[in-house]
Amino acid sequence: VVKSNAVAVRVESQLKLVIRPMYSNPPIHGASIVATVLGN
Repeated sequence: VVKSNAVAVRVESQLKLVIRPMYSNPPIHGASIVATVLGN
């Protein structure tokens, strides 16, 4: 919660910069597991 709308807009833009890569790039866990299983 912030007191001014201007601060809220700035915080939102920073959060979008942090959050977007988390959803845009799939996790590598699955590929790593498959590579290990198929490699043995």
